[in-house]
Amino acid sequence: MIGDDGLTLLAESFRDAPSLTYLDISLNEIGPAGFQALCEVLPDSNITNLVCNKNFLGDDVMAYFANILADPNSSGQLKKFDFSSCRLNDAGLIYIINAL
Repeated sequence: MIGDDGLTLLAESFRDAPSLTYLDISLNEIGPAGFQALCEVLPDSNITNLVCNKNFLGDDVMAYFANILADPNSSGQLKKFDFSSCRLNDAGLIYIINAL
């Protein structure tokens, strides 16, 4: 499991990986800090499909993710995402829905 620290380190390399379009980071004990680090590089990556099931994201980091989604200049290539079982409640989902 890579956790927040591992994802933070890996995320920087995603900018320089043009062939990386599908990223599955499910079941890696990723929390808000690691996911936010990933969000910061999404605009500069070629990731089109992000799967992040069964991590510990919560609602607060979804507000940050939603801001990226809402801005066509910063959402990068992302077209699909899956946050099943990531401890999201109505608030987190509303952030995402409003961004779309």
